[in-house]
Amino acid sequence: MVFRSLLAGHGRFVGLGLILLAPACASRAATPAMTGAGSNATATTGAQSPQQPTKLIAVQPNTPSNTPADPSAPPQAGDPAATPNAPGPVVLGTDPVPTPPVGAAAPVAAPPLPAGPVTVNVADELPFLATAASSSKAHDTKPTKAGRPKKLPPGTTGQRSTPHGRRRAAGTTHRPYHPDPGIIVDVTSVGAGANQADVQKLARAKGYTPFRHCYEEGLRRNQKLGGKVSIDLVLAADGTVSIAKKNSSTVGDASVDQCVVREASHLTFARPDSGTPTVAMVVTLAVGDEPVPVPHAAPHADKLRDALRARWSGVEVCYKQGLDKKRDLGGRIEVRFKVKPSGDLVEVTEGDAHLSDADVNKCVVGVFKGAKLPKVGGKHETSFVYAIHLEAIPVATATVAAATPTTTP
Repeated sequence: MVFRSLLAGHGRFVGLGLILLAPACASRAATPAMTGAGSNATATTGAQSPQQPTKLIAVQPNTPSNTPADPSAPPQAGDPAATPNAPGPVVLGTDPVPTPPVGAAAPVAAPPLPAGPVTVNVADELPFLATAASSSKAHDTKPTKAGRPKKLPPGTTGQRSTPHGRRRAAGTTHRPYHPDPGIIVDVTSVGAGANQADVQKLARAKGYTPFRHCYEEGLRRNQKLGGKVSIDLVLAADGTVSIAKKNSSTVGDASVDQCVVREASHLTFARPDSGTPTVAMVVTLAVGDEPVPVPHAAPHADKLRDALRARWSGVEVCYKQGLDKKRDLGGRIEVRFKVKPSGDLVEVTEGDAHLSDADVNKCVVGVFKGAKLPKVGGKHETSFVYAIHLEAIPVATATVAAATPTTTP
């Protein structure tokens, strides 16, 4: 009995000793975990995994700054520590590159610009009176067909051949009277993957009007222009033209040639069945039975044009800035002038512009504000319009542009 009582008393003393020693043991067990994880780590318990060594992590793109967060601050929304099952930050060198979220639109890469240097070709017209400027606007809209002449040659019934058009040999049948320029678009060959009949139909339907605009601008400079422009095209998978290149030309005006090629590059065809087929196209340009209307020239137009051509170097700088953004940029720009009889400029403004770059148009107007014009005479201010046409011609064909006159003397 005595022995049992002693054992019971001793057990109470042992239990009391264990209770007193427990906090000290717990503090000693926590010390290695804190020192091993660094001064910013928290103590771990037996139910948690031990703290891992610090690793280099990738900064999330939407974080406000790259500085580490305050460890004493409470977890914020979106923080992995605030959500038990949230994925941790990406460790550099160990995790794969994150993929964009499902449904997010993939970034669209800008199409590369055509390779190869180009030269600037500037073609102009004689300055014309501003009151007659409306007669030059028709080229930007659908060309209108002129009616029959009021008087026909004797012995004809609405069919004739005029000196402006090509003369027919004696004894041949007269063709119908056609005052407008003739535009014929022929697709001579199509590579595998596209139907030649479909390409021919769309080329004629969509190419007639823009090709005629190019030709009529050349005819206003030279009423005798005509010939054929041979073009090689490469179709993309969506039916657009990825490459347009001039093969040959007999027109005799580099500006008209390149304008036709540029407009051909804007055509859209049906999606090819396979691959990227090539298309060989020939555009025939022929004068009509009536000359293309030309506005009335301004007084002293030749002298005014010579003075304005002295500013072409600045025009080329403006145009090249636009070509840096869009390689197939080109078209017509009209600049309106109001001058005193002494030739001093009163106002220079932008007229009808068919160049799809407003910055280039404004830059060209600024260049001509510094022009020095000759005396125009008279007693009142004079208003006139100066029209230029800008095209970027590949260097491979630049020699043709240099040897081809683009204006009428």
